[in-house]
Amino acid sequence: MSDPTVTPAAMPRPSDAPDTDGTTQRQAELRKQIQAIMTDPSISPAEKPRRIQALLHPKRANDKAAESTGQSPVSSDTTQYPDGMAITEQDLVPTFQSDTVLGCPHYMRGAKMYTECCQRWYTCRLCHNEAEDHEIDRFAVKWMMCMYCQKVQPAGQVCHSEPCQKTLGHYYCNVCHFWSDSPNQSLYHCQECGICRVGPEEDFRHCSKCKCCISHDAWDDHRCIENTLDSDCPICGEFLFTSKQSATFMKCGHAIHQDCLRQYLDTSYQCPICRKTLGDMDALFRQIDRVLAEQPMPPEYQKMRSQIFCNDCEERSTTQYHFLYHKCQHCRSYSTKVLSTFTVNGSDGPSSTD
Repeated sequence: MSDPTVTPAAMPRPSDAPDTDGTTQRQAELRKQIQAIMTDPSISPAEKPRRIQALLHPKRANDKAAESTGQSPVSSDTTQYPDGMAITEQDLVPTFQSDTVLGCPHYMRGAKMYTECCQRWYTCRLCHNEAEDHEIDRFAVKWMMCMYCQKVQPAGQVCHSEPCQKTLGHYYCNVCHFWSDSPNQSLYHCQECGICRVGPEEDFRHCSKCKCCISHDAWDDHRCIENTLDSDCPICGEFLFTSKQSATFMKCGHAIHQDCLRQYLDTSYQCPICRKTLGDMDALFRQIDRVLAEQPMPPEYQKMRSQIFCNDCEERSTTQYHFLYHKCQHCRSYSTKVLSTFTVNGSDGPSSTD
């Protein structure tokens, strides 16, 4: 698919004739200069990115965005190759996760990948998805560019260019075309999920009903909900199945990001989806019992009752009306919803206040 924003390149001048791997002489010279900086032991790791940026033309308006997101901007200075692949001078410049680590804000890695969908170079799928109006087809990736030597080659874990031969990630998946050079992160590809997951593979088991991987520690207690990760996090709204953040399952079976759950528990004890309690609430409920016993409702509210629905046991019952708390008469939970409120008028029966 061609991008309407790309200006077709003019016929290359003799001085810009492509070399054997498709780059122009100008780009080949830039590549040599970048390689010299990357391999020069006298240049500090923090200084190398600045030296590389200084090789480019006078600063362009989108250089800063390209450095921070890993996006390779489309430029009118584009050379078209027979297979439709395009490489700009900015594409040849490595991107960094930090001052000294190759990658992008999302991952540590030593390669950029060529996206077949929009024919551009990005450091990772998230960089692509943040910049484009569509999601990348990660399984269609065929080509990579080594950010150590700037050579374009079939996607793989190791650069096959002589004399580079750098390992571009401690982990590489040839299905998802996912690189990670994070030294302390365990990863594996789940055939049933169809994507890569975080964690040692031996610690997880795939649930065919939930359609996701469950840790062995949580397997016996987890509640199956079909396609449970095929939804957004109820707190931040990010799609859980392909999220980079770790997800966990609440007592009710609904999924949520681990970090989102930790923050949410500071202000609530109920699932944000079904309102069931998230753990053992006996201590809290006993505390509420004491508060209600010490602070009874004013006399004018003594005859008022509430019909409630319990989120935990899913039963209905009638209980004393209160401004804040209504206790289930079946399971004694306070995770309840008021359905109606009425006043008891002696033998005449209740009269609704709704």
